[in-house]
Amino acid sequence: MGAAAAGGAFLSARSGAAGLHHLALFMLVASGLFLTLTLADRSLCLTGRPARDTVSA
Repeated sequence: MGAAAAGGAFLSARSGAAGLHHLALFMLVASGLFLTLTLADRSLCLTGRPARDTVSA
């Protein structure tokens, strides 16, 4: 939905190369934001590890 909204906002019947450049810049900024959020997600280091037993015996 986000890609369709961005395409509709930046591309029109007369947008031409300028619209494509603006869309590309928007996509670069969005991908940088997603990369930053992914790198900052501390829960990813737990992925693939077995769950720790929280019950003390």
